[in-house]
Amino acid sequence: MAVAGNNLRWVPGLIVERTEDVDDEGRAKSVQESWVRLHAGDDGEPVSELMKLIKDGKDETEKGKREEAERRAKAEEAKRRMREHEAKSGAGKPGPGGDREQNDGKSNVTLRFGGPTPFDPEVQDSVSYHRLDGGERPPGGTGVAYEFALQTAEGVTLQGTAWLAAGTGIPLEMQFTTTPLPKRVKEMSASVRFGTGADGAWWPAEVSFTAMGKFLLFKKRFRSSMTFSEYWWREPR
Repeated sequence: MAVAGNNLRWVPGLIVERTEDVDDEGRAKSVQESWVRLHAGDDGEPVSELMKLIKDGKDETEKGKREEAERRAKAEEAKRRMREHEAKSGAGKPGPGGDREQNDGKSNVTLRFGGPTPFDPEVQDSVSYHRLDGGERPPGGTGVAYEFALQTAEGVTLQGTAWLAAGTGIPLEMQFTTTPLPKRVKEMSASVRFGTGADGAWWPAEVSFTAMGKFLLFKKRFRSSMTFSEYWWREPR
């Protein structure tokens, strides 16, 4: 838990995502790839910028940037309305500790790149786990294996296996599924591979999942992967 608490503010500078619709034999029928950069805005918060978008070999970057600009404009308008509401109602004032409360009611909210994990300090009361003696290792990996279950605030349980480095407790990889599965999804498996930096820093390096869903009379299979790199440190506000 302490190891995780020291690494919550690393932000990936580059996110590359690849999503594929696949047939029953695993062959890709449709492919979308995107490259997104994250940099610190004027307020120190991460700002995303679409660099490239390719759909089935066709460059749709400019279209993607227009759609991104529209989404950002709507988000800014929503923030403006919220600030106006807070100003009228007196909500959102600094608490006793001096930090302004954000989003989920906690100060200094941390972004969760790669999704929720059982390592985050604030979810420890919702995690159950036990060590697995022997057991499988992730491909090419080593480490101490733990079986875990994490109950989220939304009522979804993440359950699977996590591998930690012996001696340091730094996460190496985790493989999991969820209960219940997302709506219309019949099968799903996911994995997160973690990378490390200097001075004990660690972060999600790659997230991948495969899923099969049923829509009316048709089955749809897809797989997706996201890689996170060029990490930078987001200073506390």
